[in-house]
Amino acid sequence: MHFLEKNVVFSTEDAYGTISVVDEADDKRTLYFGDGSKQSQMLKNNPDRVLTPYEKVMACWQLFVPQDARNVLVLGLGGGSATKHCLQALPEAHISVVELRESVVNVARDYFALPNDDRLTVYLDDAAQFIANQAQDADKPFDLLLVDMYDLENLYAYIYSEDFLNNCLKLLNVGGVVALNLWGSHQTRFESVIAALGKVFHWKILVVPVVESSNVIVFAFHPETPTYTFESLLKRIGHLEKDFSVPWKTYLETILQNNHEQLSLSITL
Repeated sequence: MHFLEKNVVFSTEDAYGTISVVDEADDKRTLYFGDGSKQSQMLKNNPDRVLTPYEKVMACWQLFVPQDARNVLVLGLGGGSATKHCLQALPEAHISVVELRESVVNVARDYFALPNDDRLTVYLDDAAQFIANQAQDADKPFDLLLVDMYDLENLYAYIYSEDFLNNCLKLLNVGGVVALNLWGSHQTRFESVIAALGKVFHWKILVVPVVESSNVIVFAFHPETPTYTFESLLKRIGHLEKDFSVPWKTYLETILQNNHEQLSLSITL
């Protein structure tokens, strides 16, 4: 892809395709993959801020995960936005990140302010294989799993298989949450993933479309997690609004509006 009238800060190519870092208007730095797909974005003068619409919706895991959570697993690093947000929002947590491409890790550190932090460990590995191995000896279950993996050529083929989702569940604490970034534009594949999620997590899932985007965020809860109450979520929002500039109430309304049949399995109104 040609980035006309934009400042290409860095570009490289590995076995999986091209990676480009582009400085754009309004102090924004953007990470592009391959065909020009926007993968991540950052404000250079505020690199920890959650910026893109889908990342803001995905950040709604904070409605469900307590601030004293201890173990987080992020599958797919990209520019590191979700990872940086976890480090900021969960001060007691250790964040484990799995990224297939070493070049992506280097770009995140060199151009997107991914910090060297004692609470952060990055593994170079295939995510599905990594969690399959971890699920064999899950001595440190996770409070939060964030799944945001780019796989344009083979979308969902193995990443969101039932085996993969079962391994996610094995790694999840009771009370834990899995947040997944899916593409809703591939309707048949999307519906198959939702069906698999429903089966594995006993339909304790919430589906949240991202406005003006093909992204759909899904939150999946451990089947043994008690339902959240609407009042408890509003109380948590009251605390969150003091620290983060995400429109939590708007997103909570979106969650309620887009989940009718299975809503009562996760949230009691």
